[in-house]
Amino acid sequence: METLYLLKPGKLYIRGKSLVFKDYERNKRYFPIEGIEKIVAFSPLHLTYEVIKSCLKRKINIYFFNSKNSFLGLLTFNPFSELQVKQYESLINNRKKLFIAKSIILAMYENFRYYFLKKGIKLKDWKEKLLLAKSVEEIMGYESQIWKEVYDVMKIEFKDFEFNGRIYPAKDEVNALISFLNVLLYNEIYHRGVIQGFNMDLSYLHSPKRGSLSFDIAEIYKPLITIPIVFKLVNKRMVKKEDFEVKKDKVYMKKELKALVIKEFKERLEITYYVKRFKRKYSLK
Repeated sequence: METLYLLKPGKLYIRGKSLVFKDYERNKRYFPIEGIEKIVAFSPLHLTYEVIKSCLKRKINIYFFNSKNSFLGLLTFNPFSELQVKQYESLINNRKKLFIAKSIILAMYENFRYYFLKKGIKLKDWKEKLLLAKSVEEIMGYESQIWKEVYDVMKIEFKDFEFNGRIYPAKDEVNALISFLNVLLYNEIYHRGVIQGFNMDLSYLHSPKRGSLSFDIAEIYKPLITIPIVFKLVNKRMVKKEDFEVKKDKVYMKKELKALVIKEFKERLEITYYVKRFKRKYSLK
């Protein structure tokens, strides 16, 4: 099953068993509807009634973003799940909430440690401090320190692009890459959560708001997806300064680079890891 990413504005309609996307230049692309898992639109998209009906019937979610990659909303089939009851219970139980919050950041740290050790870089040991943490606020304090250490490594490693840490909105090329990859990752996690029945607005680390559970879970996967892709694109010189544009002191990626990043993201999701507990391989997806 494929994710359909639409970077150009246009119209989506149905012909036979295919979804047809026609952009404003009247170019058409055909996609077998049975092979589509979700649709992600980064530009204005006109939907016919038949498209809406078919997507709801097949439980194909459609996610809408504006030109600045900010999430606008979605069209979804999302019935209430008993899983949400357990989610509410774990949020009002301080012991369970702390355990989940701690587990997420421990996983983030271990994934960063694993990734950088392969590069011959050793991170500071944060495990004991995380295990002994008494509050979510303390855990988030360690989380920010781990990220600072990661960004310090990136400052040294990146030669062709200047990078001085995380800035949002992006004011340099590396931050623009990170921001767009995070949008893709948040959307992927949001989609997985919605179809499983989670309330994605209730979270354990970040303040509850629209999609905040995606931000929590993304902490686990940024060391496995976002950061490795940024390293690959920058250090293999797959991106250059001409791939970006500056608008009002903010840096944005051009459509061609977005298409390349989406391709790298989709390929990264297919990477598999052997999980000892279940004695089999699982893809990141």
